[in-house]
Amino acid sequence: MPYLLFLLICTVWGGSFILMKKANPVLEAITIGGWRVAGGAIALGLIFWWLGPSRTLRRKHLGALVIVTFLGFTWPYVVQPWLVERNGSFIVGGSVSLNPLMTIFIAIPLLGVWPTQRQFWGVLAALSFLIVLFAGEIHKNLPLLDLAVLISVPLGYAFSNVIIRRTMKDANPLELTLVALAAAAIILLPLAWFTESAAPDATRIDWITAIGAVAILGVAGTGLAMYGFNILIRDQGPLFAGMVTNLVPLWAFYWAWLDGEPLTLLQLVCVVGVLGSVLVVQYRAAGAKTPAHPPVAAPAIPPLEVTDEATELVTVRSVPTNTLAPAREQIAAGGENG
Repeated sequence: MPYLLFLLICTVWGGSFILMKKANPVLEAITIGGWRVAGGAIALGLIFWWLGPSRTLRRKHLGALVIVTFLGFTWPYVVQPWLVERNGSFIVGGSVSLNPLMTIFIAIPLLGVWPTQRQFWGVLAALSFLIVLFAGEIHKNLPLLDLAVLISVPLGYAFSNVIIRRTMKDANPLELTLVALAAAAIILLPLAWFTESAAPDATRIDWITAIGAVAILGVAGTGLAMYGFNILIRDQGPLFAGMVTNLVPLWAFYWAWLDGEPLTLLQLVCVVGVLGSVLVVQYRAAGAKTPAHPPVAAPAIPPLEVTDEATELVTVRSVPTNTLAPAREQIAAGGENG
């Protein structure tokens, strides 16, 4: 089940960037981002109302929720359309593959969980291919400011992944995603209303294309995909979930090629290399553990239990050196891959 969800999210997110490109001729970046998160919030709101799950978000989650809303649901959805308009859809889609490496370094101090040797080398190989890819784009006059903004997106995603895993693991992913999307929409839509306007010379076909692209972005690419992504973070760990973004360039390359963007053989080699690195990291990475409570609905909030996995995470720092490696293997087998 986690691998199927993994592939579905990759497919949906891989097509998101070409949809932004189709909306750009009519709508500006904040407007695209605002209606995207609003569409996702509406879709998940209907699901939440239909299923009637128990509410798990509490006042203790407020600080983490604010950070996750800004870094994972507001900033990326504004800057990505802006970058697509300036640099094309493929390079923006490829940039989010930096997520896993950043997740590793952030998860070490915040979660106290180290990746396995295989995971480390797999992510490092993916990074090597990405460096070659970005170096080629810089050679083709990618502005350094745009590169810095590109890097800020996966950095924000990585922080969000680890924060969710550390402080919001007991939260229902559906409720968490819904609240974060709604909060982002409340921020972005008024801002777009006062600062942006639609293209005055847009044709009827342009409007239909733009509205359809933003609607798909909102319902599938933001609402449902982010819900599934939060399930992966909670149940399998931030590194497993973060590796979703390493497959995004494969789909972004395909859609950019169909749209006629100038692509090279070197870019394709880098994408295939990233894909191979993902397979190395993902091999047997998903654990078979049962989540603390069902991902969508439960009749009541289950009691908080101190699991064996949590005990391992607490005691791993105090065990003798000769038992440290087996403890890490146990953590990796249980899905703690961040």
